[in-house]
Amino acid sequence: MLEDSKKISIRQAAFLFITFTFTPSISLVPIYTSIKAKQGAWLAPTGVIGVLILLAFIWQGLYKKYNDSSLMDIYSDIVGSFIGKILVIIHLFWILFLTAFYLRTFANRLVESIYPNVSMNIFTMLILIVIVYTLRFGLISLARFNEVVLPSLALVFYILVILMLPNMKFKFLTPITYRDIIPIFQGGLGIISILSYFTFLFIVGEKINNKEKIVKSAIQISIFMLLALTAIIGITIGVFSYKIVQRIQSPFLIAVKQISLFNTLEKIESAVLPFWALSDFVLISFFMICTLHLLKYLFNLSSTKPFINIYGILLYILSNLLANNIFEIQSFSHDFVLPVNIAFGFVLPLLIFIIGKIRKKV
Repeated sequence: MLEDSKKISIRQAAFLFITFTFTPSISLVPIYTSIKAKQGAWLAPTGVIGVLILLAFIWQGLYKKYNDSSLMDIYSDIVGSFIGKILVIIHLFWILFLTAFYLRTFANRLVESIYPNVSMNIFTMLILIVIVYTLRFGLISLARFNEVVLPSLALVFYILVILMLPNMKFKFLTPITYRDIIPIFQGGLGIISILSYFTFLFIVGEKINNKEKIVKSAIQISIFMLLALTAIIGITIGVFSYKIVQRIQSPFLIAVKQISLFNTLEKIESAVLPFWALSDFVLISFFMICTLHLLKYLFNLSSTKPFINIYGILLYILSNLLANNIFEIQSFSHDFVLPVNIAFGFVLPLLIFIIGKIRKKV
């Protein structure tokens, strides 16, 4: 059992979750929801945010029995060691893939938005060098750093939303009828895919304190994310209309560029992207920590520090193999990443919880 000084609180874990979901939320959610729900896309968060609270109840139920265990320990005890090992291996490969995917997305966004003549490999190498160095300080240092990042990120985000309000046309957000209910829930699948990352927090579950407050933290997260996701989708569709959002890349960033029309702010996106990059940094760092933690569990290692440099090189190679442009990234995300995320982050924990109840282990 780890000492409390070597753990993070559930509050810090919740902060990490909010920060590392910012990037996929702002990059992919407006496009996916506008395709599925059209002008009603801004209501999609309201329709599905309860899934996060349901997921929190599942994990709090599991942790009533397995208080100082990781996700891997819980799965292995409930379904058996052999199947548990298989699930660990599958998680390992999936999170490795996701990390490379978001690394590629980060570099591609910078090139497509403001550095078109710079090679993506430069940005990939730069962020990996910084992350590989900081990972040696571990999860606690990342969580403490994020306590500074998240308030700054939230402040900048809501200032931008306020500045973009004059450019909104509310006619783009209506009409809404009963026929939009099913499309709105279909659009919400993209949001559920991101909310499912809540499960990944418990890959390092033995390093998290106060897990009896999981549901309370999830309710607080839900309120914040409901407001943020509604603002992200509503602003982008309100500025451009859903027909345009479906067809452009990085719609929120392009909406930010419209602020320069006030003739008081120029090139504001250059100041915004560093904050966005902090979210990428936290996302990639946390997923790398998860992968290293899975390796440690799988091979019963005493330390994973010797593997950090090798892991960084592997990610660099994988990220270059994934996609050639932002349209391939978006298509791959909608068709493949989305359903697999839901399977790993929501369906699997629910099945494990049901099996645990049947076997009277929960």
